[in-house]
Amino acid sequence: MLVNYFNKVLGVLVDTRRMDVGVPDAFVADVLRLLRNYHPGRKSFQVRHMEQLTGKLIFIAGTASWLKFLLPSLFTSVAAAVGANYEYLAGSNKEFRRMLKLSRDPFAGEDNRSFAQGKTAKAAHACRRTHFINTTLREELHLITKVLAASRTGLSLRTPIAHLIRRDPSACAWSDSCLYAAGESPCRYTLHLSPGLTSSALPQGASVST
Repeated sequence: MLVNYFNKVLGVLVDTRRMDVGVPDAFVADVLRLLRNYHPGRKSFQVRHMEQLTGKLIFIAGTASWLKFLLPSLFTSVAAAVGANYEYLAGSNKEFRRMLKLSRDPFAGEDNRSFAQGKTAKAAHACRRTHFINTTLREELHLITKVLAASRTGLSLRTPIAHLIRRDPSACAWSDSCLYAAGESPCRYTLHLSPGLTSSALPQGASVST
């Protein structure tokens, strides 16, 4: 690796002048290519293909943490599809049933159980059985496609390094959703009064901050 302010480390572009990190444009373009396979006319997916796409999106979310909030339906759909593959193989493949039984046998050796678990997991994830793309998953894929496409025309996928480092906070604070008051139990309150609200509306034992 060259000594430079801008380097690629483990697939991530690190800029020590701007003090931020991001993924290469070529990687984003590759993910967009995979996403465009899930066009509105497509009705189904295979687990291995969706897992490949999800893994790449998780990698991008490592430096653009807001992206992880757009992935719940992908995780749910993949988990459900893997479970469906287990049921399908258990009902149609004798060797899979034998391995599944061995993987759950408490009296089998640890090595044998681990081997059987690996074989069944590999078979379930590699199964070519197709699964339906539901409305929620389709909308999520469409939204992610739009977001990543926008990143090529101005939306940044880079994140300051300081936002990714876990640190001990210098202070802690608590709040709730109320716009004019915050309460603490038992019977101690700290309230902010909006103009026009009189102290007669306060609970007994409340203190006032204006």
